Parts: sequence; structure tokens; C-alpha cells
Amino acid sequence: MKIIEKLGVLALGSRLKRLSDVLMQDVEKVYKKYNLDFEPKWFPVFYLLSEKGPLSIMAISEELEVSHPGVIQIIKELEKQGLVFSEKDALDNRKRLVSLTEKGRNLVPQLKPVWQVFINTNLKTLQSQTHNLLYAIEEMEELLKEKNQYQRIMETIKNEQLNEVQIIDYQSIHRESFKNLNVAWIEKYFKIEPSDLVQLENPETHILEKGGWVLLAQIGDEIVGTAALIKDSDTFFELVKMAVDDKHQGKQIGKKLALAAIEKARELGAKELFLESNRKLVPAINLYKSVGFREVKLSESPYQRADIQMLLDL
Repeated sequence: MKIIEKLGVLALGSRLKRLSDVLMQDVEKVYKKYNLDFEPKWFPVFYLLSEKGPLSIMAISEELEVSHPGVIQIIKELEKQGLVFSEKDALDNRKRLVSLTEKGRNLVPQLKPVWQVFINTNLKTLQSQTHNLLYAIEEMEELLKEKNQYQRIMETIKNEQLNEVQIIDYQSIHRESFKNLNVAWIEKYFKIEPSDLVQLENPETHILEKGGWVLLAQIGDEIVGTAALIKDSDTFFELVKMAVDDKHQGKQIGKKLALAAIEKARELGAKELFLESNRKLVPAINLYKSVGFREVKLSESPYQRADIQMLLDL
């Protein structure tokens, strides 16, 4: 088995490109057989202009769903062959319209019989397949319109990153990690306040013994994130001390911690989960909103840095 086949789905794009190259090369041979000076890559633009021209570059790009630069390159090649020309739009001087030249229009009747041969041959080839390639391509195109491949890849990466992260319960051996991770992010943007030190120096006394909880994010043996729940009443808890190690940012750790903290608050009987933050922490605010928190009217806070308060109904 050759390497390209062995690679399977990893080489999906390369495999499609190779197939396209093979088909294009054979089509080019047919054009030459008919003594037609025409390249397969020109076909979509040329055919569109023969049916709907004159058209602007933008209109061609939108109709064919290909990039502007790609269309411009093909137009340049067709102009060089004397098959198309462009002129200013009489209704809009900023726009240029592309049309077939007389040479281009005269070429169309010579090309049409060849295109019909391609249609007949392609139909026979597709009908001989167990799985019709054209239908599969159409299905793939529709899927990629809904969500392009870059978005799908990023989604896969995020999901894999989430799976790397373990959420564990706090133990006294984690005290330094809990403190250091929070001191690092607070000092990066603000300054440590007395209310911070109370919780960070002794979470056992000031969080856990009062009915709260501390969660930690772990990758391998390393503690990379923290989140804590403070119990204000039997049904009202506060989410505090959300921190993620700088070198592990972008791995969905904050999201996994937030979701775990929300679930733990429910287990502890909370009906509402409250938090305070600062508007300059845009990624954090967006994270809180993404898991259901909504902004509420600002009330008195023990933190000078707090300029936004949010609430989640559980």
C-alpha cells in the first residue's frame, strides 16, 4: 500500500487534490485532442461568463464560491488568451465588468460538444461506483458550509484539551499551588487585597470549614488551575479564586473548572451562584457568560478591583 493510501483520513485533502489533478490532466489531453487551446482550470469562470456575463469579479467569486484572488488570476490568464475583456460598469465606475470577447464567444460552440462528452463519460463513471462521488462531494460541501474545516479542527483540539484536564478536590498538600496560581493572576492585573490573603493563606478555615469547596485542575502531576466555592447561605454560594496557569491558557481549563464548580454548587444545595470580576478580564467575562452567568446590579464588594457582578440561577 502506498503512503497516501496508508495515511487514510489524515491525507483527505491531499487525496482529493491528487484526484483532481488526475482528472484535470485527462481533460487537458482531450482539449488538445480536439485542437482546443483551453485549460480545465478556466472552465468555471469561462462557462459562467458564457451563460451570465458580463459580471464583476465580486459576482463571479460569489457565484462560484471561490476566493477573489483566485478569480482575478483566472481572469488575467483568460485576458492574455484574448478570451475575455473588462470595462467599467456604466452604473458604477468603481466596478469593472468582465465579458467574453468575440474570440471567447466563438470558442463556446466548439467547446460545448466536448463538454457533452465529459458529461456522458462522468455519468458512466459515477454510475459504476458503489458510492456516488458527486453526492458525497455535495454532502461534504453542505457540511462545510454549516461549519468549515478550520472550525471543526479547533473544536476537536478544544475537546481533546478538555479531556487532558482532570478536576480534583483540594487537599492540604495543594495549599501552595492554590495560593501561587491566584497570586500570579491577581498581581498580573491588579494588586493583592486583604480579602484575597484571608482565603489564600488558609482555605481550610475560611472556605472548606464554612461549607465551601475548592476544586483544582490537574494535567499529569501538575496543578494548573483553581476554583473555589464560598457558602454564604444554604442556597447561595459564591464562585471565587478562578485561576489558570498562564502557560496553560487556551486549553479550555477555565471552562472545565467553571462547569465543575457549577455542578459542585448544585450538589451542595445552591440555588444561586454569584461571582465578582473586572471588565478588563474580557476572556473571563465571556467564559462566565458562556456557562450561563448574567450581569446584575453592582452592590458593595470587599474587593476594590470588582466592577462587575454576575449571577447564575441553578
